[in-house]
Amino acid sequence: MKWLSSLKYKRLRTGFILFAVSIALNLAGAQLPGLLKIPLFLDNIGTFFAVATIGTVPGMAAAYLGNLFYSFQTPEWLYWGLFGVLMAAIAGRAEKAGRFTRLFDMFRIIPPVVLFTGVIGECFSWVLNGFDLSQGTTAEYAEQIGKVLFLPFPVRRILACCIIEIADKALTLLLSFLLIRLFTVMFPSIHAVQSNVKESPLRKRLVRLITFSGFLTGTVVFLLACQSYYHMQMQAGMEVSRISAIQNILTFGGGLFSVALGAEICIVAFAIAYIDLTLVDPILHMTDAMEQFLQGEGGKYIQVDAVTDLEIPTDDELKDLGNAMSITASDIVTYISELNLRMDEINNLQTNIIGTIADIIESRDLTTGEHVFRTSNFAVIIAEQLRTDGKYTNEITDQFIEMLRVTAPLHDVGKICVPDAILNKPGRLLPEEYEMMKAHTTLGREIIRKALRHLGSIEYLKMAEQLTEYHHEWWNGKGYPEGLKGNEIPLCARIMAVADVYDALRAERPYKKPIPEEVVFRIMTEEENGIHFDPAVVDAFVHAHKKLEAFWYVEK
Repeated sequence: MKWLSSLKYKRLRTGFILFAVSIALNLAGAQLPGLLKIPLFLDNIGTFFAVATIGTVPGMAAAYLGNLFYSFQTPEWLYWGLFGVLMAAIAGRAEKAGRFTRLFDMFRIIPPVVLFTGVIGECFSWVLNGFDLSQGTTAEYAEQIGKVLFLPFPVRRILACCIIEIADKALTLLLSFLLIRLFTVMFPSIHAVQSNVKESPLRKRLVRLITFSGFLTGTVVFLLACQSYYHMQMQAGMEVSRISAIQNILTFGGGLFSVALGAEICIVAFAIAYIDLTLVDPILHMTDAMEQFLQGEGGKYIQVDAVTDLEIPTDDELKDLGNAMSITASDIVTYISELNLRMDEINNLQTNIIGTIADIIESRDLTTGEHVFRTSNFAVIIAEQLRTDGKYTNEITDQFIEMLRVTAPLHDVGKICVPDAILNKPGRLLPEEYEMMKAHTTLGREIIRKALRHLGSIEYLKMAEQLTEYHHEWWNGKGYPEGLKGNEIPLCARIMAVADVYDALRAERPYKKPIPEEVVFRIMTEEENGIHFDPAVVDAFVHAHKKLEAFWYVEK
């Protein structure tokens, strides 16, 4: 099959070698009890070794093939293949739980294994022996136990079998553990051969379906065997009691059931492994890749390689789906990149428009023109200092600072509507003139609102509206135009108020000379702190004062 070409040859070769070693260990282990003359079996050393190194399915196959080999000499070996397969399944679950890293943890699988091979296995041997309890290797040891414990003979047989199984499995696990350690030292990459498939709802449903089908097949074989043997007895005219007939039928059917079920479990396990490799695993890889792609860093689709580098080891619809996903992901990234480029162009256009409006202001009022650009820089410096001081960190983000930098020049846009005679008057304004000057806040607000109505809800313009309307509000509520106080005033306007007044005091205006630095600092930090200005913003002003003054000297 073509999909095999995508798998690493070295991994396959190592897997086949280890599988062959596992079968050889089972066959050699089965010979040891006879050579050592001990009442054990040791025919599953390779089974545990295979489970630990190449996975549960090869462990099942090694257990069944070892029994199949010896069944050519003794047919009963084939009947016990079922218990070897179940033992491999138990060991596989323990290995996935990490119990094959230490010998003590490996020994924890002895109780469930003994439950199958000791209790259930002993009962199964009665069926194979036609319910003659005097037959079998455990009968002699049951007699010895009877000299110490006065228990019914069947219970003594089960107890004897469990004792033998505990000793057998402990020694088997010990030898397996030593061999596993030896091979992992010789071949450090040995565990890379295993394929750990992530559990998923799809896989669970498939496993249940195929497993149920296997057990159903084994049950059908058992029922057919019983029916066949019954008809054979009838045709042969065997004169046996009803109980003996039932025993004979169960013995014949039970043997075939064990053979069929053991083979069926191996087939089911291989089918599940094949489905994992060719269906479940690729789907999970595609799902994980798409999740990485969709999540991305910063909400951007930047992990496109997770999708485009997918290797689907099949030449079917799944591979076509993977290719389609790769193309789609690449197209999305291209589209998003182009969209971001257009958004950058739009943002640049908005910034340039704002700069043009500021130039218009400057053409009418030289002091205001210089003022709007200085205060823009002052506001950004103060906002960054607030964040450094740990103040208003929920509001002051990179986006907030960038919008403040762009929109701060618009805070006096309403002065476009103020008459030149008032805007450039060299002396103090009359009360009615001052009222007209104060109106630049609401006039600017209306200009921005018209832009919002025509251009839609743009974040830049929302902040610009707050700046134009509220940058003359006072912390104590004595400002204009709304008389807001405290945190009722938007943060951007509270920052702008400090930057605005600071520049107004330090700069030369038609109606006044520049005020000395030390006087300005005292006014800002003592006289107006908590009255005109937010105390937290004043603290940031103090901490950033050297930066502000340095900027001022550069400007001068």
